[in-house]
Amino acid sequence: MSQYFIKIKALINYIEENLAEPLTLSALSKKSAISPFHLHRLFSAQVKQPLRQYVQTRRLIRAAHQVYLRDQDITDIAFDAGYQSLEAFSRAFKNKFKQSPRDFRLKPNSQPWLTNPTFASEETHMTQYNHNDVSIIDFPRTLVATYRHQGDPANIMASVQHFIQWRKTHHTPPDQSKTFNLLYSDPEQAEPNTFIFDICAETKHELSNEQYQIFSQIIPKMKCAKLHYQGPDQGLAAALNFLYGEWLNHTDETLADFPCIIERLTMYPDVAPHQATLNIYLPLQ
Repeated sequence: MSQYFIKIKALINYIEENLAEPLTLSALSKKSAISPFHLHRLFSAQVKQPLRQYVQTRRLIRAAHQVYLRDQDITDIAFDAGYQSLEAFSRAFKNKFKQSPRDFRLKPNSQPWLTNPTFASEETHMTQYNHNDVSIIDFPRTLVATYRHQGDPANIMASVQHFIQWRKTHHTPPDQSKTFNLLYSDPEQAEPNTFIFDICAETKHELSNEQYQIFSQIIPKMKCAKLHYQGPDQGLAAALNFLYGEWLNHTDETLADFPCIIERLTMYPDVAPHQATLNIYLPLQ
C-alpha cells in the first residue's frame, strides 16, 4: 500500500470529521503534507472525484442524513454545511437529490447513504480481526420496542426514519435508550420479499403502538460472543464473516437459535462514518 494511498485515506477521514469547517486546498495540503500543486490531481486520481467536488458532495450527503434522520432546523443544517443562506443550500440540495430539503424530509426519492468514495487502484483498508478481539459475555435480558423491516434491504433507511419518528414522540432518544438491530437475514443473499431486519430501542415497559407498528419483544439472557466494530456499515459484513467463519471454526462453541444482535453505540451523522461504533453479539448455547 503506497504512502499516498494512506495519506489520501487519512485525508478523507479528516474531511469527514471536519465538514463544518473551512476545508480549503491550502488547509488540506498542510494537513496531508502533500503540495497543493499535486494534491488536487492526486486526489482526483485516487478517489475518482475532484477534491472540491468531493467536499461539497460529502457536505450535502451529511446534510441529507440530518434532514431525513434528525429533527434539526433546516436552516441550521444549511449553515452547518457551509452555505451562507437557506436559498443557496436548497438550490444545491435540489440539484443533487432532485427534491427540496422539506420534501426530502417527508419522503426522500433517493438514497444518499449509499454514496461512498471509490479508490482507483487499491481496496480500502479493512480491519483485520484476531481471536483476542472476541470475548464471551452474558448478554442481559433486555426488553425492547421493535419496528420490523420486512422487504427490500434498499428501503431500510425509510424504516429507520419511521422508527426515529416514533422515538421522538415517545421521548426515547439514543442517549437514554440503547439501540439494537436483530439480523434475521443476509441482505446479499435473501430474496427482497423475505429479508427481515428488526430496529429496536430498549424500554422499561411492554408496549404496542398500532400507528407506528411497534411491538415489544425480549432479547433473552444468553451467552454471546462479542466483537467491537468501528466504521461504516459497509465494512460490517467483514466483521460478521470473521465471527461466523474464522472465529467459529476454531472454537467449540455452538450457535443458539436466536438472530445476531447489533448494539449501536455511536451513529452517523452524529459522528463521521469511520467513527461510528457498535458491538456485535453472536448468540451461543
